Amino acid sequence: MGNAIATLRPGDHVCLAAASDAEWFDAAVTLTAGGLRDHCKTILVTTIQPVERLHRRLAERVPGYPAAAVAGHVEIAAGRELYLSGGGFDGDRMIGIYAAAIDDSQQRGYAGLRVIADMAWAADQPLGERLADYETAVNRLFTTGWMAAICQYDRRLFDDATIEGVCSAHPIIDNGAAFRFRAVEEPPGLVLTGDLHRSNRRVLAEVLAPLADVPAALTIDATGVTFVGPEAAVMLVSLARLRREQAQTTTVVCAYGLGALLWKFDSTGALTTRGPSAHD
Repeated sequence: MGNAIATLRPGDHVCLAAASDAEWFDAAVTLTAGGLRDHCKTILVTTIQPVERLHRRLAERVPGYPAAAVAGHVEIAAGRELYLSGGGFDGDRMIGIYAAAIDDSQQRGYAGLRVIADMAWAADQPLGERLADYETAVNRLFTTGWMAAICQYDRRLFDDATIEGVCSAHPIIDNGAAFRFRAVEEPPGLVLTGDLHRSNRRVLAEVLAPLADVPAALTIDATGVTFVGPEAAVMLVSLARLRREQAQTTTVVCAYGLGALLWKFDSTGALTTRGPSAHD
C-alpha cells in the first residue's frame, strides 16, 4: 500500500493496481478507519471476498466497526451484483448510483463519502475500452471534493493493457503520478495541483470539458501544479480558444514556468496568464 492510500483526501480518485489480497485488504482497512474517524459514509465493494467474510475481517481490524456497520455508517456491496445488475455493465448507470450515494450522504449529515471498489468483477467481462471510459467519465463526480474513492485492479487478473488503460483514467495512481482538481463556483473556475503528466491526460480532458460552456469569465488556479507536460498545456490553450469563440475569457494563475509553456502554444493570445497574488 502506497502513500496515496495512507494520505487519501476528499476528492481523490485513486487507482490501486494490487498484486495480492493483503494489499487490497490493507487499503480497505485504512479507508474504513479514516471514514469512521472523519464521519464519512463508507462503501466497500467486494468481489473476491464474500460480503460476510469482509465484515468479520474489518470487525477484527477497525475499532468501532461493528457498531458503525449496524448504524449504517459502513456498507458492503457485492461487486457483480452492483456493477452487472440489469443484464450487464452500464457505466452511466453506475455513475448515477454513485451520484445518488453522494446526495444521500449529504442529506444524512455525513462529512463526505468514501468508496473502495474491488474491480475483479470486470476481469471476465468483454468490456474492452468501456472500462477505462467509465473510469474517465466518473471523474466528474470528484470535482466537488465530497467523494474519495480507491479502485483496486488485481494485476493477477487483468492484462497489462487493461491495467495501463484504467490507470490512465485516474488522476492518482498509487506509487505513481498524481494530480488533484476542485471546482470553484464563485467566481467560476477550477483549482489544479500536482503533476499533469501525459499518463493522466485523459482525466484532465474530462475535467476541462464542462468548462467550455461556462457563461462567465473563468479562472484556473494552477499555482499548485508542480509539473506540466506539453499535452496538458495544449489542452488548456484549446479550452481558452473554444471559450473565446463564445466571447468568454479564460485566465490561468500560475508560476512563470507554466506561463511560458502556455505562451509557447498560444499563438493567438486566447489565454490570459498571471502570477499568484496575496489574495489567491
